[in-house]
Amino acid sequence: MDEMKRKTAVAPKALGDLESAQKESLELLKKDPRVYAVIHDEFGLTLSETRRALAPLLDFYDDLHYCDSCPGYEKCEKEVPHYQIELFREGGLMDRKLHLCPLAKKRESYDASFLDRDFPIAWMNETMKRSVSRTGKKNAALVSMLRILKKETEKGVYLFGNRGTGRSFMLACLANDYVGEHGGPVSFVDTTSLLDKLRALSFASKEKFSRAMNAYGNLSLLVLDDFGNEPKEKSGFVFSSILFPLLNERAKNGLVTCFSSDFTMQEVADMYAPSIGAPRARQFRGLLDAIASPFDITGIPER
Repeated sequence: MDEMKRKTAVAPKALGDLESAQKESLELLKKDPRVYAVIHDEFGLTLSETRRALAPLLDFYDDLHYCDSCPGYEKCEKEVPHYQIELFREGGLMDRKLHLCPLAKKRESYDASFLDRDFPIAWMNETMKRSVSRTGKKNAALVSMLRILKKETEKGVYLFGNRGTGRSFMLACLANDYVGEHGGPVSFVDTTSLLDKLRALSFASKEKFSRAMNAYGNLSLLVLDDFGNEPKEKSGFVFSSILFPLLNERAKNGLVTCFSSDFTMQEVADMYAPSIGAPRARQFRGLLDAIASPFDITGIPER
């Protein structure tokens, strides 16, 4: 009997706590114009219906406010990262479903625009206008890069000089701007990685090798990063079967190829000379001259 009396005494207090919590939750939702619009305008919920739908409505509220302070794509700590809650009504009951968030949609679209993207995702939103420092040496290169962006020229740029002066960053900005202006696919690829991949394909599958060469040969923009640092022996096979045919095909098709390098064009040609011979090295240098304008951006490292 005493136990029954205790339970009876506690029940009204528990009920009061629940009603108080519901009231606080309803006030919280009402103060958020986005949630209130969903309740009042989109679904036309009555007060009793809103009470019954508190759980999904509060999840929707929490989700909105988490995204308001978005920590960034890589740091999303939601239970299902990169998705947002959307509410729907079925059979008179409110429930939740998930859809990809705008940032993730942008990231998917961005990634799909690159056949390769061998630079940090942190550079995703960098542009030439907003992000590249204006110095005397870089200004001349930027003029040519803007002409590329406007499709006023088929000639790329060859940025060389000491490391840390922003060669790769400048070309990543160009690639971003190009994708934003013209769409993809484009490729920003480490030269060694590309040549290693194509060489492996040439032995493993002639069909896959041919498709890959065709893909890279027809990209509207190809950036070869760290050009000249491919294997020290500068293989004659890689040169004759991959590098020269690829660059030559792009030149014939009037497609833009850009380079970043520690070396001048002549130095790269000289490094290939022992494997391909002096006449072919001169031919290679002539091809580089034809497809890209050289810019020495040697300076004080920025990063």
